Order: sequence, then structure tokens, then C-alpha cells
Amino acid sequence: MKKSFLQEKVSESGTKVILIDHCAERSLEILEGAGLAITIGDDTTEIAGSILSRFGIPVIGITDGDCDELATAVNYASGSMVLLLKPGKDDELGIKLKEEIFSGRYTSFFENIEDLKLRIINFAEDSLKSISEY
Repeated sequence: MKKSFLQEKVSESGTKVILIDHCAERSLEILEGAGLAITIGDDTTEIAGSILSRFGIPVIGITDGDCDELATAVNYASGSMVLLLKPGKDDELGIKLKEEIFSGRYTSFFENIEDLKLRIINFAEDSLKSISEY
């Protein structure tokens, strides 16, 4: 799998992961050097996923099925994963991820992306309905 030029900028401390919480338009501001984005919200996941797919950046989308269908066509980069939670639970999980995984910030670096994915799935476990992988 070919990585985009943006994914190749990896810090000494791992892969840059960005958090996009209900503001897909911010994705372009913080995506430089990112290897993965975590998106919170149905529309945010679809819009940011489509934007980031153009740069080859996968997303972990946190959704709850209340999409307003703002995106007409949705694309995700290879390696993306969308978690569908019980209604109203995407916001709660987003807050928890920002506090416990990102230490209140919107960017962080991680050594092992597979471990990060498992941590997110574990945080979502009680409200998780399904996982879609792309």
C-alpha cells in the first residue's frame, strides 16, 4: 500500500493522529504530517473521511447514526474504520477520547496504531453496535 506524502512525515515518537470533533472543516488545518484521523460525529466522519481520503489518510469514525446526509458521496482511505454506537453516544465517546487519549489536545503521536484502535474499541464497548472497515 502506497502512503501519501503527508503520511511520511513521522515524528521520532510515532505516527501523528489528529482528532476532528464535529468540525470537518478543521481537517485541512491540522492534517499535515498526519497518518490517521479520529473523527467524531456522523457528518464529520463522512465529510472529513472524504477529504482525507484524497490524501490517503484513514479515519477512525465515531458515529451514532444521526447523519444529516450533508455529503453526497462518501469515500474513506484504505485502513479506515467506522464505529456505529448507540444513539447519542458518539459525543460522550468523543469527550472521553479527547481527555484520556489526547490529553485535551487535537493532535498526538502514537507508536502503535493497532493498539490505539483497540483502545478506542474498548472505550466504546458498552455502546458499540457495529464496526465497518474500509
